[in-house]
Amino acid sequence: IAKTKEIVFRRPNPRMHIDDVIPIFGIEQVFEAKLLGVIFNSNLRFCSHLKFILKQCSQRSFILKQLRCQGLTRKQLSVVFEATIVSRLRYALPAWSGFLTKDSVGRIDSFLRRMFIYGYCSQRYYVGDLIDSCDRQLFGSVSQPSHCLNQSLSKKSLNIALRSRGHNYALSSCVTECYKNSFINRCLFNYV
Repeated sequence: IAKTKEIVFRRPNPRMHIDDVIPIFGIEQVFEAKLLGVIFNSNLRFCSHLKFILKQCSQRSFILKQLRCQGLTRKQLSVVFEATIVSRLRYALPAWSGFLTKDSVGRIDSFLRRMFIYGYCSQRYYVGDLIDSCDRQLFGSVSQPSHCLNQSLSKKSLNIALRSRGHNYALSSCVTECYKNSFINRCLFNYV
């Protein structure tokens, strides 16, 4: 119980303001929680998580600066950049990338542009490309019948003759932005 935290997720809609939820006895109620390295906020904004990641990546860029001073070539620095910074940005990216604001995407792209200008990587990275590749890779795995998330892809079961599609999944009606930006719905609408 000492390690257990309670977080109440709320919609950001001011009209739907719900009074504070009474916390469970003996369990601390928090507005932010870290789960498997991803920081969740009660309103599903990942500003704290992004701030944490960019701080880590900035600290790791100092290592790249030191390695460049020691004589590593741009190609060697690029390998270290992939291993230390790109891998950190890609970690759990499909889970939280759909909730990024344009400002947040701009902050990540700005950081990646600086890394390219400093010569730490041999190619220019864009967060949109990282998101796309991570989503496609994970969705390819989820599409396999043996994957544990495959059951969340609803199969279409309509007896109505519709235009043929390239997949047999039922597209859900997305009412809220939060639901639309979740991984499964984002992939169903973009990649199939």
